[in-house]
Amino acid sequence: MASLLASPALAQGPESSPTGNAAVNQTTQVEYPTLSAAVEAAQDGQTIQLLRDEVVSGAGKGKNQAAVTITADIVLDGAGHTITTDGFELDGSGNPQIHVITVQESAQVTIRDLAIEGSASTKHGINVWAAGAGDAVTLTLEDVAIRNCGTAGMVVNHSSVTA
Repeated sequence: MASLLASPALAQGPESSPTGNAAVNQTTQVEYPTLSAAVEAAQDGQTIQLLRDEVVSGAGKGKNQAAVTITADIVLDGAGHTITTDGFELDGSGNPQIHVITVQESAQVTIRDLAIEGSASTKHGINVWAAGAGDAVTLTLEDVAIRNCGTAGMVVNHSSVTA
């Protein structure tokens, strides 16, 4: 999957939070205002590190989408920070519909040193999704805590997770 590279000027633009950017690509040294933007720009083999606690938004996301979607072979280093949620809505039946993080498209990913704090309106903390065995995701979790998600902390489909 092709990914867009943010220029340092764009990545550090006025949309940055008053407390600083949320994440840095350790490989390129480009900082991003949100974790989602950093992960979206990441390419295979790169490491994204959180620089602070991050509130991820479910605004504009539909059923079974995620606030952060990982499709590249990357390392997500939480650096001891916590991801919390905002704007995650329930579906018409009152059920959670949006994940915090989804890992998909045959990605080989390591997530380490991270806490995910969901809410009653968070579907899954981490959704590890592959349509079939040929699209399997390989996820390694190192010192990751997932708490208080509305449906499940983690769901795995046609993939492998090592913790």
